[in-house]
Amino acid sequence: VVLEDSPAGCASGRAAGATVIAVTHDVDAVRGHADHVFPDLYAVGRALGLRVEEIATSSTGTHSAL
Repeated sequence: VVLEDSPAGCASGRAAGATVIAVTHDVDAVRGHADHVFPDLYAVGRALGLRVEEIATSSTGTHSAL
C-alpha cells in the first residue's frame, strides 16, 4: 500500500503494483492514478475504522483538540 499526495507519486505506486491511496484536496489531479482518494489522513483513519481520538493521540498519550 502506498500513501501519496501527488499524481507522479500515485503513478509510481501504481507502476510498482501497489494499491495507491491518495491523500489530497486536489481530487482531479490524482483521478485515475489512485485506487482511493481521501482529503486528509483523518479520513483515511475513519475509513479504517479508527476513532478520531485514536488518530489524534500524540506520542505523550494526550489528545489534541479536534
